[in-house]
Amino acid sequence: MLSILALAAPFTLIGIAITVAPWFHFWNNALSDLGHQVKHPGTAKIFNAGLVLGTMLSALLACKCLQGWREALVWLEGFSLALVAVFNEAYGALHFWVSVLFFISLLAMILAYIIAASSIVLKSYAAVALVTYIVIWYLHFAKNTPPGAAIPELISVTLYAPVLIHAALVGAEEKK
Repeated sequence: MLSILALAAPFTLIGIAITVAPWFHFWNNALSDLGHQVKHPGTAKIFNAGLVLGTMLSALLACKCLQGWREALVWLEGFSLALVAVFNEAYGALHFWVSVLFFISLLAMILAYIIAASSIVLKSYAAVALVTYIVIWYLHFAKNTPPGAAIPELISVTLYAPVLIHAALVGAEEKK
């Protein structure tokens, strides 16, 4: 399934980047620290390639399986993921803002499911995911817990994953 590949492929390369980065710590770092081509050129190649691969797979997913608002939101997610790779941490504040765009795009898909999902189970999942999403980022930014963004980043994508997979399933059925 293309949606699972769009999630698994970048995370596989991110995982490889983590394994070759003895300095990386989930509590203190952001995943994007792996993509800084000046400070960490070895991991940057692997990490940023993973983000670009994720972008390509998201675009393919949007084209082949989705339509309407789902397609638009997956395009936004994929485009903003590419921006995170292109404007990596070496770009300072610009990297922060494209990362914010990426995580807002994930949040937008979750929010759209609260509004548009026909199933109470999907609406309920999306509502719990939305609250969790907001709480983890609040804790990170307001309480510095954790000080690095890797944990909130991973939780955010994990909350988004079931929504993306469902969108792909529904989209594939609608395109038949």
